[in-house]
Amino acid sequence: MHAAFLGAGLVDEAAIFLAPVFFGAGGVPLINGLFEQGREQIPRLQVTEVRRLDDDVLVRGLVAAGRGADRIVL
Repeated sequence: MHAAFLGAGLVDEAAIFLAPVFFGAGGVPLINGLFEQGREQIPRLQVTEVRRLDDDVLVRGLVAAGRGADRIVL
């Protein structure tokens, strides 16, 4: 469901948690099957915050879609 919202350009802000864990083969992709038509469609994150939470790292920011970056309102 989250990927569908992202693909439709309906996400304004995102938070990504990074953990120092190795999952091995067969991991789950963050976004599967979207933006296969080219790199210019891949959303970028305009980072607004990076915070360490114990061993994890929170990266938070505004989502700027490749072609729809002009829709971002700060």
